[in-house]
Amino acid sequence: IALAQVAQLRSRLDPSIDIVGVGGVKTGEDAFQLILAGACAVQSATTHWLEGAACFDRISQELSDLMAKKGYANIKDFQGKLKPYSRDNKPKDAEDAPSASAKGGGAPWALVAMLVAMLAAAVSMILQPK
Repeated sequence: IALAQVAQLRSRLDPSIDIVGVGGVKTGEDAFQLILAGACAVQSATTHWLEGAACFDRISQELSDLMAKKGYANIKDFQGKLKPYSRDNKPKDAEDAPSASAKGGGAPWALVAMLVAMLAAAVSMILQPK
């Protein structure tokens, strides 16, 4: 959900407004994906709570390694350059995989995730002390 929200905000906000990607940042890959979606910075709270301050060096090193592997010299080289989904740019393996509807699946997972997030927000507002 965080990736989709960052991408949506980046596409709708003035480029001068910074976006901080928050939610599920455990690895350098997670940070990379949020920056690719348009974040200027990322926040990692739960991982810090679980691992301590050493997680920042690890995530930073993983991000640096991934950038080097992909040929990026700095964050600006890939920040906000997420390609929109199209059937033409999906992984080759995905072409052979049956779709959710072909398997008898229901709603797309993104919609289910969004509905769960909305339900969680509603419950949180209801349970807040007045």
